Amino acid sequence: MAVQKNSPFNPLNIYALKRAAKERLKKPSGYSFTQNILPPAPLTESESNSLLSILCNTPGVIYNPRDRVQSSGNGIEPHRWEVLGFDSHEHYTQWVLFNNLDDDHRVYAVETEHYE
Repeated sequence: MAVQKNSPFNPLNIYALKRAAKERLKKPSGYSFTQNILPPAPLTESESNSLLSILCNTPGVIYNPRDRVQSSGNGIEPHRWEVLGFDSHEHYTQWVLFNNLDDDHRVYAVETEHYE
């Protein structure tokens, strides 16, 4: 039985889908990350009383609260190479090949018959 031309099992269609997925990996995902710096939260009355007693009874101690940092992303899932801090997919691929990584990085390795 011959495989039809428009069949999803056509080897040309499967190759085109694999190729498109690999091309999609090479482009940056568009993920962005923002950080908002907020003032410290106000102290409650009991916290301020206990802090005041500590500051009065111990010389050289100061109270300097840290700012709060609120971070958020835009909801787009970043590529693996973006998360690891590489500049491009090619840089990541070269790093994988140089370090002889195999199983987990199989998708990102250079196309050879050994991996497919």
